[in-house]
Amino acid sequence: MLETTLQKLGLSDKESKVYLAALQLGAAPVQKIAEKAKINRPTTYVILETLSKKGLATTHEQGKKTLFAAEPPERLTLLLDKMEAEVKEKQAELLDAMPDLKAIFNFAGNKPRVKFYEGLEGIRALNAEADAMLKPNAHSYAFNNLDLLFETFPDELSSDIDIRLQKKNFVHVIYTRKDGPMPDANSKEKLREARFIPLDKFPFDATIAINPGYNVNFYSYTGNVGGVMIQDIGIADAMKKIWDLCWEAAEKYN
Repeated sequence: MLETTLQKLGLSDKESKVYLAALQLGAAPVQKIAEKAKINRPTTYVILETLSKKGLATTHEQGKKTLFAAEPPERLTLLLDKMEAEVKEKQAELLDAMPDLKAIFNFAGNKPRVKFYEGLEGIRALNAEADAMLKPNAHSYAFNNLDLLFETFPDELSSDIDIRLQKKNFVHVIYTRKDGPMPDANSKEKLREARFIPLDKFPFDATIAINPGYNVNFYSYTGNVGGVMIQDIGIADAMKKIWDLCWEAAEKYN
């Protein structure tokens, strides 16, 4: 039972046996620990050296003898700390590789992939998937009706901004709203650049988000609420050029 627990913490079968034998014996020479663990002496010595490097065993001299002792069980938390650090490292590596992996999956055969999302939960899922595709320091581009956006997600926009800032993703926005331009629309701290267009001239009830090289996402906040993701490099890049044209045209309103 205890051996199984130790193995789940990352120790091998023999490491578990040697640690438990040393724990039971206290300070003891290699030979006694080997006999207790039922493992040959040379292997036991190598394992004790390994346990020492892991912070689970110590050695000291008593006369001409070298004695080994197991560290207190509380030190086993070091194994959990190591596992946690390794998991975080692997998560970071996976996150860094995710855009490339998704690109291979989504654009295999050069065929656009279209995915539909229903309701507000669908929009949240679309946002999460789109964010996961973007590497840190990426730039995205959007058309937004801010009145509808704030009305639909009044309590979630700040957390979305925090997530974007953590990845250092810069957003460029062409937006409209009933009350005219927002004083803080452009913000270096929030990694945001924005231009206003008047609602009476350009009324639109949706959001379009463009992630060049990845996808284009369409969000509908009225009628059948939901979203559509089109994963295609050509379409995403073409929409980015349309956005560039609109960005230049919006300059006169700012």
